[in-house]
Amino acid sequence: MGFFSRQGRTLLVAAVAVAVGTAEAQKGSFTDERDGKVYRTEKIGKQTWMAENLNYRTEKRSCCYENNPDSCKKYGRLYDWNTAKAACPKGWHLPSDDEWEKLIVVNESEGSVNAVVLPNALPGGRRNSDGSFDFAGINGEFWSATEIAASNEFGWGRSPSGPSSLLCVGYSDGCYFDAIVAARHINEDKNVGYSVRCVAGVADGQTRPSELVGIWMHCEKNEKGEYENMELRADGTGLFANAGITWKAENNRLVLLSPSGRNTSLDYKVSGYELALVLHKGDDPLTLVRKENFEEYKKKNAINATDSKNKQGPSSLVGIWVPEGGGSAPRGFPDKMELLSDGTCIFEGISASWKISGERLFFMNIGGMGGEAYNYKMSNSALVLINDHGQRAQYRKHRSSDKPLPTKEQQEMANLMNIGNAAIQQRDKQGMMYYEKGQYDKAIEVFNELIDVMPKSTRHYLFRGLAYQQKKNYDRAITDFTTALKLEDPNDPKNERIYNVRGYSYLEKRDYDKALADFNKAVQLAPNKANPYDSRGEAYFIMGDYDKAIADYSKALRLDPDMVSAKKGLVEARLKKNGR
Repeated sequence: MGFFSRQGRTLLVAAVAVAVGTAEAQKGSFTDERDGKVYRTEKIGKQTWMAENLNYRTEKRSCCYENNPDSCKKYGRLYDWNTAKAACPKGWHLPSDDEWEKLIVVNESEGSVNAVVLPNALPGGRRNSDGSFDFAGINGEFWSATEIAASNEFGWGRSPSGPSSLLCVGYSDGCYFDAIVAARHINEDKNVGYSVRCVAGVADGQTRPSELVGIWMHCEKNEKGEYENMELRADGTGLFANAGITWKAENNRLVLLSPSGRNTSLDYKVSGYELALVLHKGDDPLTLVRKENFEEYKKKNAINATDSKNKQGPSSLVGIWVPEGGGSAPRGFPDKMELLSDGTCIFEGISASWKISGERLFFMNIGGMGGEAYNYKMSNSALVLINDHGQRAQYRKHRSSDKPLPTKEQQEMANLMNIGNAAIQQRDKQGMMYYEKGQYDKAIEVFNELIDVMPKSTRHYLFRGLAYQQKKNYDRAITDFTTALKLEDPNDPKNERIYNVRGYSYLEKRDYDKALADFNKAVQLAPNKANPYDSRGEAYFIMGDYDKAIADYSKALRLDPDMVSAKKGLVEARLKKNGR
């Protein structure tokens, strides 16, 4: 199996034989009690899938290809998206992107895809929204239950909003599918007709327990002396830290997803009107209370505004912390932390808050969403962080002799963003909101204003460049990225990201020499991070140097075995090298 490029899409082979790792798929059958049809099934990993396309006749908005009953016998029916979500029989559901993704398995020892399959895949064509039909026997698409928001944290590869599907392209030796997550196909038209596969179990959209629905009040005041709240709605939307979210709950785990794609997953337990949340195993639970019971709870527990201050860290933790020995911290740890005495901080360049509880150091509301927690120890003015896997990172305080020192303007920006200038902070949030919503012209206007006020603000040149990049104005993007690098030490490992995004702009302009120079610099600055190798591998692949692409994708997978884009690229490069 492997990846193919056709008409700009990256496609993943779906073989007829099924395997996950070395285990054989468990085959069975299922009878749909609605019409008596019998479907073959296969258990792949922990999931049980129908091994053929759904062929249940709904009252409306489903059909056979060209309205020919023989096509339904061969390919199953075609459904629009809303009908597809409800078409599977009881005990089965339309799979989400997460469930499709579980078909991707990586053999870490070889850095290659071991098996990615959909049983008995056939290209069943499509019904267009105007009622015409196309592509039976040539290609088809399979609906996913996931609807994708129009956003991308890093500013490239953005897709329009819409439900997700998997493109299946027919070849003489099989049918090939999009590699989900990294190259999913987004459809703005929910009225087209696609094929449906069903997977056993409860759908994501049904994992929203009523006991969690409502407005939950935080039981500690924030720095402004206010009680924050979290709203979880029955339709799966809500608010968290004043930001819009979607949510679901499975196996006593609450998952919050921000518009930027950042996930926060917490263990939860509901007891009466109290909700206990735990971010990491061993942490003290965070208590929230239903809004309608909040006054009762306050009287009972005598909540006051000093709670959060009593839990903030000792003065020895206040300061700027950088990795001992310079360079980057180990994967999974921050490269830089600035902890302020008022309980706010800058975590990896993003505004947040912090506190300690016992031997745990908590970073909260990172960028308005989510958090991190570590065990910590102080030893001879060194700070040691220990994650939940027992891995360690040692830090020291930033010294005046260190290079580079923050510029005056950068320090002013940090102070303004974190300790008082509400107008600047609010304007910055507006710019980021416009950017995340894809309103790039408005984002650029805001970043222009902020750059006028703070002409040496690296952050705003970077994000204005990303906005220009999304608008395909690569020259302006490159100019802003270059300015951002001039404001920083070009050899500082944290600037790997700027070289990386500028490299992509050069790549879009087909200026391959400059793109490679930037990706090489990113690899030099962050040799233990997977992303620079993945980016350089993509450049080599586009340039047709498949041996170097294979080497970089393999290195990326050794550093991050879960990187889907590297999995894709490695298999695709191997196939191209072999003339496929």
